[in-house]
Amino acid sequence: MDKLVLYGTKSNLGKYGYSRDHRPDKLQITVGISELADPINIPIGVTVNRGNVLDLEHFSDTYNQVKSRLKEGSLVIFNKGANTTDNILSFLDLFHKSNQSRLANTTANNVVVCAKTI
Repeated sequence: MDKLVLYGTKSNLGKYGYSRDHRPDKLQITVGISELADPINIPIGVTVNRGNVLDLEHFSDTYNQVKSRLKEGSLVIFNKGANTTDNILSFLDLFHKSNQSRLANTTANNVVVCAKTI
């Protein structure tokens, strides 16, 4: 997820929230982007929410938008802002029937889910 700072007050999505830019005085919106991996890096999903929506909540919107496109061998990486039990279980539930998921924490506090037979 990323947040965009708004300069103005016209957007209904603009809300005060946690500011990564250290600008708590500015309204912002949150944007979630899903993309294919290297070397293509083409966005396949975009979600936009109010600026006061937490990453862990916004993540489920972004994931639900693209989860039907995940195939065996898909690799999903998200940062610690979306690292919740519910979010992790949503991956495991998707691939549970065929025992195709593997979960790993990386050193950068990212979560990696590999939807591949282990």
